Amino acid sequence: MRYFIAVSFALLLAPPGHAQLPPPVARGLAAVKAGDFDQAVDEWTKSWPSTLETDSARIRLKSGFNNLVAVAGTPQGWEIVKHVAIGKLVQRYYILIECSRDPAYLVLEAYQRPDSSWTVERLQFNANLMGLQPLDVAQFLTGP
Repeated sequence: MRYFIAVSFALLLAPPGHAQLPPPVARGLAAVKAGDFDQAVDEWTKSWPSTLETDSARIRLKSGFNNLVAVAGTPQGWEIVKHVAIGKLVQRYYILIECSRDPAYLVLEAYQRPDSSWTVERLQFNANLMGLQPLDVAQFLTGP
């Protein structure tokens, strides 16, 4: 299983007009809004196996998120720009993190396991939209 990086009780409610978010996605976003980036990354990656690759990825993600305040300002909230169901068990979310100076961009892919628990399988983050994977940039630009 490969993780992409550029820089989880019941389902929690998303902002009005959006479907319910899988628990690890919702808890991580709540941590981002509260400014606790380490907790957000821990929520999103806690189901990842502990390997040299994934442990390094966690460190890079935490560092990138902790640099967000210097680059874009304090997170004020978030908005789901687009939600894509990939079959019945995979949900991809394109999320705009609203910061005090500039936006940041987040792509999360959540998988519902056979035991009904959720895990975040893919996570990509960048303060620059063009720093995301090209297909993800296109999804942000085309909207819902």
